[in-house]
Amino acid sequence: MKLKFNKKKFFISLVAILGAGALTWYGLTKYKRPDSYQIALDNLAEARFYLKTASNEIASIQFYSGMREETYKMDGVATTTKPYAVVSIEPTNEVLASKTEIAGTITINAVPEEIILIKNPYGTNFAIDLEKLIEDTSDIQLSLKIDPETTIDYELTNAMPEGSITWEKALETATKELEKKIIDTQKLEAYIKVLCDKASADSPFWYVTFATTSGETFFVVIDPNGNIIGKTE
Repeated sequence: MKLKFNKKKFFISLVAILGAGALTWYGLTKYKRPDSYQIALDNLAEARFYLKTASNEIASIQFYSGMREETYKMDGVATTTKPYAVVSIEPTNEVLASKTEIAGTITINAVPEEIILIKNPYGTNFAIDLEKLIEDTSDIQLSLKIDPETTIDYELTNAMPEGSITWEKALETATKELEKKIIDTQKLEAYIKVLCDKASADSPFWYVTFATTSGETFFVVIDPNGNIIGKTE
């Protein structure tokens, strides 16, 4: 019996195989592993979006909000995050510093809320977490009860000057600077905070940290204009 060879079907099958191979190769070259910035975003353990401050001869106030891990642990493994909004007070008045808690009222976008700030058992500041996300454009005032007859009012303003880079841009800058370490490691978590000197609101900076599962940490310090002013060597 003579076997028939269907050239048309063979040609179609060959084209399909070659096409599938071409698509596979295209996929491998087109869809590369995530870049360092995407790796950091996918493994974000904390992002402090902004910092508002106020100060006088009684106390220095800091207010910041963002997202961070529910179980806060710098172990290189990013887990589920939750919103936070922290009010922190560093007293410069002896009467205030001697207290174990400070009563006050925080007003956010004209909505007042009574709060109690508890003294840090490991430091000198008093703090409370409102456990919610507050937008950086919010108007925030704080009133502290120094004693039964005395209340001090504060108007909080952004520590970063107008036109400063955002936390996203700071994170991107840091990941590019340490790209090889991040790409080679991958199993890490990222932290980004905006910080400033307690005595002055004129020196804010972004502090980005990467922690690996092997216990290594890398950091980059970035000024408001996006310039790197310190990093892991």
